[in-house]
This record gives sequence, C-alpha cells and structure tokens, in this order.
Amino acid sequence: MKPSQTTRARAGAAALLAVAATTGCSYTSPFQTDETMSLGDGVPVDIGDLELRNLVVVSGEEGGEGTLTGTAVNTGSKDVQLQVAVADGGEPVTADVPPGEVVLLGEGSDAVKLSKVPAPPGAMAEMTVATGSSDVTPVSVPVLPPIGYYEEFAPPGYTPPAEPSESETESEEH
Repeated sequence: MKPSQTTRARAGAAALLAVAATTGCSYTSPFQTDETMSLGDGVPVDIGDLELRNLVVVSGEEGGEGTLTGTAVNTGSKDVQLQVAVADGGEPVTADVPPGEVVLLGEGSDAVKLSKVPAPPGAMAEMTVATGSSDVTPVSVPVLPPIGYYEEFAPPGYTPPAEPSESETESEEH
C-alpha cells in the first residue's frame, strides 16, 4: 500500500514543525560568549584601546590609603597613560601601559596608590578613569580589605585586626 500525497504532506509538515519546535528556543536566547562577564572580585571597564579588568581597591579603612589592583591591556599601537581619580578628592594617579602589553596594576613599579579611599571595605568607591585620548569614565569599584590574597596590596602602615584569643572566643560562645 502506497502512502497518498496528503499523508506525505502531513508527515513532512509534522517533521518541519517538530524541528522548528525543538530548535526555536535558541532563536531568542543570546549567546553567552557575546556578553562580557566579570568573573573576579572586581569590575571591567573599556576605554578606547585600553581594557581594564578586575579593578579592585584594597584598603583597610575609609579615608585611608589604598591600592588599585587589576589588569590593564593596551590593544592599540601607541602608549596609553591610564589616569585614575577618586571622585571624592585625592590626587589623580597614573600608570603607563605600552602597546600590545598587559600590565598588572598594583604590583611592583606598577602600583597605583590612592591617597584617600572614600569608602570602607565592603562598599563601592566612586572613581573616574581616563586615558589621554578619551573622555572621563565614571566607575564604581569595590573596596576590599587587605586579607587573603589581597594582603600583599595592603597600604603602608596597615595593621590587620588582632585575631581573637581562645579565651575570648570561648567567652563569646557562652
């Protein structure tokens, strides 16, 4: 027995509908690789040819000194001077990023020291970042305490809080 043309047409339409139904979900879903995601503690900022990643201010107290850490990548063909300023005052600081280079901010000679951090650890500090050829870009950067892997970025003279002794810990538990 041969299938009729109507049966074939219905089977073809059903197959087409099944394919459309099972693949249609991805039509409206964005590709995850199209979106920039911040996978660290800090924030990303793009300014012209300069890509800043994982920006964090390490400071022990509000109003105290701090260190800006992160990564700066110059994707252009000319030197770029990064300029960072705290929104609530303080002197602007700079870091040079050669073309095609990656600079780890906060390490060695590339340390970006801030004289006054306007927010306590755990809050966001309002800052501006710029290059010589771009407009000023405002950014909210997290302020983290100099503990754990941020200990090496502690500002000069920072004294970590004292660890509680066993007797203090026991008295708090009762």
